[in-house]
Amino acid sequence: MAGKKSVFDNPVLSTKVKSANVKIFPEALIGYLVGPFCGLLANSLLSTYLNTYFKEVLFFGVEKFIAEDKEKILARQKAEAEAAGIEWIEPEERLRREEEEADRLAEAARVAELKALCEKKGLSFEEEEAKYQAKQEEKRKAAQERAARRAAKGSPRKED
Repeated sequence: MAGKKSVFDNPVLSTKVKSANVKIFPEALIGYLVGPFCGLLANSLLSTYLNTYFKEVLFFGVEKFIAEDKEKILARQKAEAEAAGIEWIEPEERLRREEEEADRLAEAARVAELKALCEKKGLSFEEEEAKYQAKQEEKRKAAQERAARRAAKGSPRKED
């Protein structure tokens, strides 16, 4: 038993650092730079393989059926609306109408707030409204100019 060496007594595993002062280069480089980099690399490789496994082996091809599912849902909603005697409105049209109604309500609230502010401070509502409308017109023109510049560059960004 006395003659048997431990695995840790192997010269390959012995440290090359002989002093108590560990310097940043090269000793700490392994701990602070190479170690985390290897961890990140292993994480990215494993997540790539896992993603491939889920997508190809387990057949998680949800995106293949999105259009078909949307058609089924719209058909069911249309049938339910007709059965209830309600007018069927396409979702895009319904969204457009709801946005118009929200814009109308927001504008009415803005006008009411402006009137209250003008009464409180003794300002002319017509003058303040004209100032606001002028600022809005400037913003619309600036947005149109930006859209024209983008169109000239060929950028497919939607107008604000």
